[in-house]
Amino acid sequence: MRLLRAKDGDTVTELALILPVFLLILFGIVEGSQILGAWVILTNETRQAARYGVAGVRDGDSNLTTEVQAQFGTDVKSLLPGAVTTTVTVAGDGIETTAVTVTATYSVPLQTPFTQAAMGASVPIQVTSTMRAE
Repeated sequence: MRLLRAKDGDTVTELALILPVFLLILFGIVEGSQILGAWVILTNETRQAARYGVAGVRDGDSNLTTEVQAQFGTDVKSLLPGAVTTTVTVAGDGIETTAVTVTATYSVPLQTPFTQAAMGASVPIQVTSTMRAE
């Protein structure tokens, strides 16, 4: 009868039930902030690369795509670890450039075992920015 009313192990039991949920939420916030940070970096850098492509538009320049990719690569290399895939599309009739579209794809590596078990080893992000030449 005395064992049924004992309260000695209540705190440990409550901690064992709450701790995994708390850690999952905490690690989810940390990983989510890393994913959001990578998305913001890609959004800004694709916008800057597209702007770079149309700011000094040289109509009919065959190197424009290569130059925009090189500009994007040098900017992103120091900000994100790993490989970022970039696609640059120059719209126009071959003589006059009307727009530059930059698309970047990146896989954000997850760090904690809890989020890796729930979401996989990485989360893919794809960002597209377009600037018109006016």
